Amino acid sequence: MSEQHVGGDSSTDWEAAYAGEVPDSPVDTDLMAVARDLPPGSALDLGCGAGQNSIWLARQGWRVHGVDIAGGAVERAEAAAEHAGVEATFERADVTTWCTRERYDLVVSTYAMPPSGPGRTNALTCARDTVAPGGTVIIAEFESSLADSGWMAAEQLVTLAVARRFGQPLPEAMQTLIRDRLGLDSLTYTPLAAGRPRDRVVPTELDARWRGRRCWGEVHDENAAGLGGVAGHAGLFATVHDVARFGVAWLREDPRLRLPRFLRSAVRNQTPDLTEARGLGWRVQPADHLVPFSEAAYGHTGFTGTSLAVDPRRDLVVAICTNRVWWGRDPAGIDRLRLDLQEVFAGATEVGLGPS
Repeated sequence: MSEQHVGGDSSTDWEAAYAGEVPDSPVDTDLMAVARDLPPGSALDLGCGAGQNSIWLARQGWRVHGVDIAGGAVERAEAAAEHAGVEATFERADVTTWCTRERYDLVVSTYAMPPSGPGRTNALTCARDTVAPGGTVIIAEFESSLADSGWMAAEQLVTLAVARRFGQPLPEAMQTLIRDRLGLDSLTYTPLAAGRPRDRVVPTELDARWRGRRCWGEVHDENAAGLGGVAGHAGLFATVHDVARFGVAWLREDPRLRLPRFLRSAVRNQTPDLTEARGLGWRVQPADHLVPFSEAAYGHTGFTGTSLAVDPRRDLVVAICTNRVWWGRDPAGIDRLRLDLQEVFAGATEVGLGPS
């Protein structure tokens, strides 16, 4: 199978790799699964290799431009497109340092991103900046490289997209759009760096394998830690009181958030074809940790032993904050605790004891 790549790996001579016989690679299955349901438009293939994905897209009616660091790969892609009788353009460039002002309806990178470092950030920034409003980004990567590097494309893209949309890095945008508007004074990334006393931050797991110390005042999630403790999926610290107040803001569709349409769409099932029902940042019913609640409930769980559940039908918010990973990663105890507490509060609202 031929490699696709955007560069950034000095140990590999990609020109030499394409100088000999290189078997054709199959079209990426993730790309086909997503792109075949999209209306054809313009597409950018980052790290196009010998052009198999680009040519498949062109056959579906897309106007494709492929980019690869290896001149030999670009030559093969051009020849393959001509042989297939499709129109596609190709360019030799290293996307770890390159980008364009053009905008595309689809941006694709399959098994091509550097695993970490500034080159990866630049390539992801290019993917973010070149996708048109309403467009689609498809990035496929080897799971082993993600685990080794601690970098996740989706998480980086969320962080970069927030910076582009609001003109602020993610921590500042979070403070401006959420913490300050709702008065959630304890809400912050990297609490020790933000000046919070260490004894006011709860320690979590003894991470002997990776960090070599107990996590205390730093994000527990390894991927978020690889992003410097700031990510779209993990890294926020807050008191249980402020977590509950955040849930109440969603329950009431608080106008201070200024996102009425998003608040409603975020709690609808956006993944009807998957085994888990997910909204935007929330799990929605049916969900194991929401069993005691109505079908309108939604929630979020944290690996370290936290959760937030919102049930509009019962006018109920339940926030739970523990450091269960102090004792290890077995989830059985926290799973039971969540359900027990939620059943108590859900039952209280049913018998008329009032919301909590």
